[in-house]
Amino acid sequence: MLPGDGLGLSPTSSRANVGLSQISLPLAWKPKETRTFSMFLVIQSKTRVIDTKIISHVDKNMTDVIIPDSFVFDNEPEDFNVDILIYAARTDYGLENNTGGSLKSRITRSIGRKFGSSVKSQVSTPEMLKSPRLDQTISGAHYNLLAKATLSIADACEEATIHNLRMSAFADLSGPPLYGHIICRLAIQPHSVLRPILEGVLSVQHVEEGVELENTAARLQAGNLHFYSIGDIANSSKNTVLIIPLSSRSRIVPTPSARTFLLRTDESKEVPASSVYIVTNSDRDYEIWRRAIEIQIYDIGIWGRFATKISSLLTQKREDPIRETLSRGTGSNLYETISIKGKCLACSTELVSGLCAWWKKSASGSSHHPTQGYLIDQRHASSGYFNG
Repeated sequence: MLPGDGLGLSPTSSRANVGLSQISLPLAWKPKETRTFSMFLVIQSKTRVIDTKIISHVDKNMTDVIIPDSFVFDNEPEDFNVDILIYAARTDYGLENNTGGSLKSRITRSIGRKFGSSVKSQVSTPEMLKSPRLDQTISGAHYNLLAKATLSIADACEEATIHNLRMSAFADLSGPPLYGHIICRLAIQPHSVLRPILEGVLSVQHVEEGVELENTAARLQAGNLHFYSIGDIANSSKNTVLIIPLSSRSRIVPTPSARTFLLRTDESKEVPASSVYIVTNSDRDYEIWRRAIEIQIYDIGIWGRFATKISSLLTQKREDPIRETLSRGTGSNLYETISIKGKCLACSTELVSGLCAWWKKSASGSSHHPTQGYLIDQRHASSGYFNG
């Protein structure tokens, strides 16, 4: 991150607020499933940890577990990560009052010591040990970590999208059957969009447009250098006289003239080419404006499209996630929208949309049809049949 250099610029100019919303977990129940679970999520960044409310009575009547809450992480750096950890406990047959310990400890006691140690080593990986709520007892129920997703700036989008989960050992025993994906919306609001990086008075000469302005009020914000009528900066939408869009390909070029630099932008898909001479009223203003524009260019390079427009961190109305999970209207499923590569070891054919050619050919006569909850025939259902 570029420092402020003691010139009065905000030290958090290249930081952002991050919003997480529209969270849902598609489930893959088997036809004869009878178990019931409770679930909650832990969502954490480098600066904050949040627990969601516990969702009870998760059974085969639920095609998705939907988290109705939205979450905001303030003042995150450009290398932020948001970890989503999924916990569950079995709550049918009175297991919520079972005092026999967690899944890990129950397995360790019930089988041989050697294999039990192996199980504990698989469950207690360094990554899992860092989790804030591994093997927790809440209201008598023993919650175990099922899976984890890690989101970064590359996952930010205006709409909810599908992200991979990293499953923990024995996730299928301690929680509802997950498809291995989570759906959510990750949005970003850079600080340079929410408030100006710098405001002041400048003189400007726009070469391409043939515009010259002297001692004009200026504001640098959201990827644009705005010029306004003197004294009307508070009413920028009505009194804008010139807007200079910047991009990650903009650069500052020194000139021989005192207190003057050239702001040059190469043409891109979003921004036209421009050459603009900026004249400040003092040497100190020269350094401050030069530094501020460098920070703005840097922000655009880091935050991309989020650095040039205001995006809502949290959506008011949640779209139906089933369109991307089980597609109730069309009868398709999540895996038909995801590319899965590999071979089926049972019949040595390539997988297409998560299914092998053998199963596709015989599915019509199989008793395990996808609409009943199976993606593949029972003799292909074991993970041991797949070679990615």
